[in-house]
Amino acid sequence: MLVVGRMEREPWTDNEDQPRETWQLNARSVGILPFRIESVKLNSKPSNAEQESGE
Repeated sequence: MLVVGRMEREPWTDNEDQPRETWQLNARSVGILPFRIESVKLNSKPSNAEQESGE
């Protein structure tokens, strides 16, 4: 897999006032390298109505 983007650190404080951090990858593009790939399955993105109803 090839991902182009940047990592972002988000500091936060938990319920016990302990400092924590979360890392997120903000990807500009994502690709699959063609080596040793047997198959690729893409799923459609659920609509807002499906997300709200939990389907």
